[in-house]
Amino acid sequence: MSNFNDSFVHEEGEAQYPLAPAPRSRRSTIRSPQATNIPVLAQNVLSDSSSSSSPDVPFSVTRTPPSPVIQLSPAFRQSLPLAASPPPFALVSRGSPLEDEEEKDEEKDEFPHQAPSFRPRRHHFEHEEHEENPEICHLAEEMLHHAGSLLVTPPSRAMLTPTRRHPHTPYNSPEVLHLDDDGHSQHEMPEFVTKALILQWNSEIGNSHNVSRATKLIERMRQLGGLDPSPDGGPIDIPASRIGLCLLSGLNNQENKIHALTSLLEILKADNYSKGNSVQLVTLAIQLLRLMNREVMQAVDIDAQTKIAQVYNVLAETLHHHYGKHHINALTEELKEQLIQTAKSIERLNRLEEVELKFQAHCALEGVRRLKDDKQELFDIAERMYHTIVGATQLYLGDASGEAFPELERAFSGLDPHMPTAWYDAILVLKRMARDIQEDPSLREADDPDMPNKPKESKKLTPLLMFIGENYRQLNWKFTYAAVEVLFQLSLHGPNEKIRSRAFNGAKQLGRDFPGLASFIDCHDMNDYTSYKPMVHLERPHTIDPNIRIRHAAIKHVHDLLDHSQDEQIRKKAAFIIRRRERVEEDPHVMSAIQRKNSY
Repeated sequence: MSNFNDSFVHEEGEAQYPLAPAPRSRRSTIRSPQATNIPVLAQNVLSDSSSSSSPDVPFSVTRTPPSPVIQLSPAFRQSLPLAASPPPFALVSRGSPLEDEEEKDEEKDEFPHQAPSFRPRRHHFEHEEHEENPEICHLAEEMLHHAGSLLVTPPSRAMLTPTRRHPHTPYNSPEVLHLDDDGHSQHEMPEFVTKALILQWNSEIGNSHNVSRATKLIERMRQLGGLDPSPDGGPIDIPASRIGLCLLSGLNNQENKIHALTSLLEILKADNYSKGNSVQLVTLAIQLLRLMNREVMQAVDIDAQTKIAQVYNVLAETLHHHYGKHHINALTEELKEQLIQTAKSIERLNRLEEVELKFQAHCALEGVRRLKDDKQELFDIAERMYHTIVGATQLYLGDASGEAFPELERAFSGLDPHMPTAWYDAILVLKRMARDIQEDPSLREADDPDMPNKPKESKKLTPLLMFIGENYRQLNWKFTYAAVEVLFQLSLHGPNEKIRSRAFNGAKQLGRDFPGLASFIDCHDMNDYTSYKPMVHLERPHTIDPNIRIRHAAIKHVHDLLDHSQDEQIRKKAAFIIRRRERVEEDPHVMSAIQRKNSY
């Protein structure tokens, strides 16, 4: 090793250390007399019995148990940059002298003498008795750790003693990491979320570091979206956080995927429908389409499919609200058609008839169908009528082999007959009423412990219970399913104790027309219907009892209240009605929910 001098300092003040110069070959140059080898340097330092200090070496070593102590020389310490620690340098591999002749051909692979590139490389070590001294390796490791960053991974394999070292194979050889052009480590926390980053992490199967790094990125996106407080008081950028979480939802790891989807869902539900939040909302829909590709959706489990469908459903509602406020304009006909087909594909894949997934997929399909597009409907109707008349005329004249059938085909091609459904309109009204109750400022003030007044009940809660009681028997079961979800949210996160208690118990003094969440645990008065969907697979049509679905959903929510409710009276009542229902329930699916077994 040569003396540290000013010739190794660039004009910008960046120090360069000649500990590991750029070799012409990976192994031959390391053993050349001109190149510095760290274990050889350590051998020379250890040759002294007590301590070593040389003008050619910028440090001194004292051999005292339990390990040698390294001290940097004053001249070397003064030459280091003041603003930051010295840049890291790599511990290069060791080779055998028997390989000199074999490596002459490798000189064609010359490395240019420039800033080293950070590429994870594996160097396969041969058995070398003259360099297997573990004390030398430990000293070299200590020296690098003191002067810079240690880049040998994993140290438990790279610095094993000769008695514990395993035979070197392409699968257990130590990894030697070199510096990148930007000086960052491979396992360093990425700063931004990109599509290339998601593809890279998905391709690195078995890399446990990516799970923790993805979790930190999701937490950063939550802070960017305003869900969690930022420690450094950073800015709030809801559109950017939504796109970032959507990209992170494409990770193959189940934990990261569900975490990102849940965070994205919370941001969409917390939307205040301001004009700033409408930015990149259509871009989010396009990005979500890629996540909901049929090939991708069939490869994830039901929990992930359900969460994606829920995000899709809430996104369709958010687009409706922003369009009604004139924040965004109509979509293209092609994009709307893709949104519709994506929702249909989710519903078709649900061959197990999973209730939550079925509900979310149907709501999402109904929502995207109502989005405004640039289609000229009057011109489209006139064009279809023209082809219908021409085809009918050809059939009347007996020219069935001519243009009759092609004209009729053009008349009905791409036709998607759809009439607005009352149950979806009722769900939108129900959610709007529940949101008004949650955002009522007078209720928040009444729940303040410093206020002397007792908790007040919102004047809008009783109309909400009445609206549910009047429609849950008449409308589709999906409305009742949504009503159970709304009552559960009010029972768990209501503005004050009185609101939470009334949402859970209902207005018993007014009868069953004002039901609460607890009322639907005994739901039995909804009409059955016939499902013809299995017939496409040559199966018999099914008779569906929606009461089972509603009881199953209500019991799952009551279990959640039993675990997370802040009101003792609600927890006691929840435990009582679950025990009571267990004595009378006959359906095995509902019984599994009562006993907290598999879902429906």
